[in-house]
Amino acid sequence: MNRLLPDDIRLYNVSKIHRSVDFHATGAALGKLYVYRFCTNKIVDPTRRRYVAHFFRPVDLHLFDSCLQTFVGTHDFRAFANRVEHTTKNLAERGEGHAVDTMRTVESVRLVDEGDGYFRIEFRLKSALYRMVTPNP
Repeated sequence: MNRLLPDDIRLYNVSKIHRSVDFHATGAALGKLYVYRFCTNKIVDPTRRRYVAHFFRPVDLHLFDSCLQTFVGTHDFRAFANRVEHTTKNLAERGEGHAVDTMRTVESVRLVDEGDGYFRIEFRLKSALYRMVTPNP
């Protein structure tokens, strides 16, 4: 199946479920993994330039990792989300008067050295708010 998918989508595990089970792709997900890559080299490999952020100044990786760890745990991520007020307003207009719950739990954040000046950050969580982890364009 992976041969039929675009290069940036991969299947790791597939299980059959009974048709009687109500399944929703996002609602039934066990978790999400967001991965971001960056480069600390003076020059980024041209074949990777579209897929990594480039840090132009030296990075204290131990301090950076320490800062990333502050996201682990349950926190109110309203400041990191997008469209929270818009969604709350839409719920109210439909008579569902509930505010959007902006509390989320980040299970782990890992800073991984991929070698040769390339790194990745992995955010693992059950659910995220809209644009909570994904950078705004």
